Amino acid sequence: SPCDNSIKVASLNNIDISQQKCRQVTLNDLQTNDIIVALDDINIENINKIGKCNLVKLGAYGHNNEDVPDPYFFDGFEGFDKVFTMIESCVTQLLDKHKHD
Repeated sequence: SPCDNSIKVASLNNIDISQQKCRQVTLNDLQTNDIIVALDDINIENINKIGKCNLVKLGAYGHNNEDVPDPYFFDGFEGFDKVFTMIESCVTQLLDKHKHD
């Protein structure tokens, strides 16, 4: 489940993630999804070990191909707000790009 600060920052932006659950990416995911989005280079390496797919790095959309950082690398709640803003910007650009493809 998401941590309390992730739930809080999402809620402040009118998004409810309180029921989300994480799990490992599987070969079936690569075969059944149109696109797989990774947050950092380590995720990309690990997903590529499973198999080839339409894999994109989220930070490539508007943030100079940066890794999306772990919010705990920042002090206090500020990191969660910064990471949310980065993800929101990148997702918007990713959706805009793929809407026109």
